[in-house]
Amino acid sequence: MTNPITAICVVYRTKALVQKAVESFRQFYTDVPLIVVDNSARDGECTRYLREITKRDEHTTIFIMDENVGHGPGMDYALHQIKTEWAYIFDSDTEMVKPGIIEEFELLSRDRSILAAGHIQLVSRKGRDSGKTKDIVNIQYVHPAICFINRKLYLECPPFRYHGAPCIGTYTKVHEQGMSDILLVNFPVESFVKHEWRGTRSFYKMKPWS
Repeated sequence: MTNPITAICVVYRTKALVQKAVESFRQFYTDVPLIVVDNSARDGECTRYLREITKRDEHTTIFIMDENVGHGPGMDYALHQIKTEWAYIFDSDTEMVKPGIIEEFELLSRDRSILAAGHIQLVSRKGRDSGKTKDIVNIQYVHPAICFINRKLYLECPPFRYHGAPCIGTYTKVHEQGMSDILLVNFPVESFVKHEWRGTRSFYKMKPWS
């Protein structure tokens, strides 16, 4: 590819979900580097499954965290590990249903001024949409369930944090700079990937998100 991409998936004790997510991705993209950040913090069935993957797939790397750091810090950790210009991030409760998402994004990524591409929704400064808050909802937010991130530009922004709205600090800063329409791009990720919205972790010892 002209602009190499590394895929990233953050997981937490959801073996059945992550198996579908990873194997559906690999069905169409066998050679794209994949980093899985495992927040399980124990050698359970999810971790064992991921260890088995790395034995047969040289393009997959797992990082096993000492504790459940959360979705945001997990993504941030992976974005500091990759060497490629772009990251393709997908949740562990997603399923890729057809190929083409990376090829279509490759055309868009020729514009290196883009920070993030994916499904854009409007949220408040606490990361809530209009149905969940009475606050002003005017921040463009690229949902991290399925998205593309420009690694270099991301590292110049406030990092992803917490879990429920892990990107809110990043995109609030972009909003305050008046750069949302330039740096963020609405991209039809849902045309290629199904998101089940089943969740990717429990609330056990989870840090707050707002």
